[in-house]
Amino acid sequence: MSFDEAHKLGQQHYRNQNYEAALEAFNEAVARSHVTSVSLLDNRAATFEKLQDFPCALRDGKRMIHLEKSGTKGYLRTGKILQLMGKQEVALGIYRYGLRNVSTDDPNYKVCEFWPCFRKGLIMSNYQLLHGMFNKLSTLVEPSKTIDPLLILPLELAEVVFKQLDFNNVVSKGSLTHARFNRLAVADTDIIKYAARCKGLIHLEVRNGFSGQSIIDAAPLAASLTTLYLAETSEVTLDAVTVLLRECRKLVRADFGSLFSSGAVATWPKDMFQLRRLRLVGGKTQRLGSVALNLPDLFAKAPNLQELCLNNWKRHSGFTRAPFHDLSNLHLLDLDKFQMIVFPKLPPHLHSLNLSCNYELNLTCDPSRDNLLKLNLESLVALRFDDINNADGSALYTLLHSTTANLKKLAFNCSGSTDHSLVEALTNLGKLDHVIDLELRDSDITDHQLQVLAKRIHHLKRLDISNTQITGVGVKALVTNQKGKIECLVLNNCQGISEDAVTWARSMGVMVQYSFPDRLKGKNLLKDELDPETARLLTPDMRNIIINPYGTIDTAKAEIHFFDRRPEKKCQLVMTGSAASYFDTPPLYLYTSAKAGILGLTRSFRTVIAESGNVTGKMVAPLMKKTSLPPNFVL
Repeated sequence: MSFDEAHKLGQQHYRNQNYEAALEAFNEAVARSHVTSVSLLDNRAATFEKLQDFPCALRDGKRMIHLEKSGTKGYLRTGKILQLMGKQEVALGIYRYGLRNVSTDDPNYKVCEFWPCFRKGLIMSNYQLLHGMFNKLSTLVEPSKTIDPLLILPLELAEVVFKQLDFNNVVSKGSLTHARFNRLAVADTDIIKYAARCKGLIHLEVRNGFSGQSIIDAAPLAASLTTLYLAETSEVTLDAVTVLLRECRKLVRADFGSLFSSGAVATWPKDMFQLRRLRLVGGKTQRLGSVALNLPDLFAKAPNLQELCLNNWKRHSGFTRAPFHDLSNLHLLDLDKFQMIVFPKLPPHLHSLNLSCNYELNLTCDPSRDNLLKLNLESLVALRFDDINNADGSALYTLLHSTTANLKKLAFNCSGSTDHSLVEALTNLGKLDHVIDLELRDSDITDHQLQVLAKRIHHLKRLDISNTQITGVGVKALVTNQKGKIECLVLNNCQGISEDAVTWARSMGVMVQYSFPDRLKGKNLLKDELDPETARLLTPDMRNIIINPYGTIDTAKAEIHFFDRRPEKKCQLVMTGSAASYFDTPPLYLYTSAKAGILGLTRSFRTVIAESGNVTGKMVAPLMKKTSLPPNFVL
């Protein structure tokens, strides 16, 4: 058996969870290799880890670091094993040592497996993953002794606190390297002063409320600045962005959350060779829309971009096709709500591609078809292709045909075709073999197709089938066939799924996100709804009644029971009603009835519980109201 055969056999045994056979094959591969590869050692260390042989796994991890000091794999594997051995502080030291040796331009990317992050960040570089593990473990080993008052105090109280603080002492020595400014804490003149004083400042975040001019004046004063982040609430003009990029010559990452386009076409500064990430989000005012970005000029002057996010830009009649294929180093391209007509030419080394909400994209025109047929995306790991008008299954099929079987994250829905037929075709093509996160929201997939999918995809960990007609039968088949591999199910607004199916899935160890379908939204309760098979009048959905009065009665009875067992302690029963308990709020008829029921329950209970002597009762009735308490930028 050759080295390659032994290595592939070990990987196959590992995927089948036959770890003893996998270890034997990996040992054979190591014995036959002339130069031991880091990937092989990583595979064997993972196998030792599964077999609970941590000392051997640790030995391979250390050997990986010795062989490839500038790579992240050895540090990540060794740190993980040390944590499993209970040596968190040693693991933290390994991560810290790795961050000193690994380049921030590490081209390797990995799908982020922290499910809440999947919607925003599809993939992250291995350096970012290593940095994230370091930060996470640092919090556990060395917990912070400070608390951000903005996270725990109401904004009006936080503002009073900040007004009493003198921030001059914070930066008096000029040793600050990372800063996050909030309008409550410092004034426009302060941000300029701090930036000038802290010559070593490399990371600057501006969260809200500052004028564009103050940011333009402040950022260039920090001569070492490499990362600049402006939140959505800090709106600046496109001209200001070009000034900042011209003055801050060391910027590697630049995020601009809201850009005001007055109609002038951007003139980008020369020689932005150091820029690796650029995020430009269009604001509410866009006179020329995406034309103002002057993308051909931008790409010519920032040729080394690795991550590019162009979000929320309107199309203009003078729009020219963006030459994304000129960015040969581009790994991440996010075009969410970037309106264009023709499917663009793309660079070959993309790891992540987001084409969501491109409502004007015409995939049937000849230029789009030509670009789709010429695609070569062998490195693609994550793809979002949803909410695109006139997107048929053939376009997605052609797009995925240009990829290898390494796709890990896929989200799509196609209005012009049968989604479940497309899923079956992609499965047969082998494009879904390694997918771990799949989103099929708003599709027409059936229970039968979900069962077929569950049998064919062996690495699936997260599935989003919100707003589909899937029932509990499909959910049970999926969880059963996956045999404990599925970790998260998103079932929001699935009309055919009962609470029993959700409870059963959770009992099997699956994290389920599920919200009740809002059947009253946009509907009139008094309008006749008929059963399509029997033509009989359907019973109204009574879940509002079940959740509110029924649930409140059960809870109140339990509370009174325990209150009676502690007669020496003063207790209070508080029920949550609503302004709808007093006012009519059509068309929310059942909601109003339910909240009025809680008001009646409170009134009837108060005479009974008053006899106990230690229990009082009341109801709160929340109502949204604009007041003068929050600062203006919050409202």
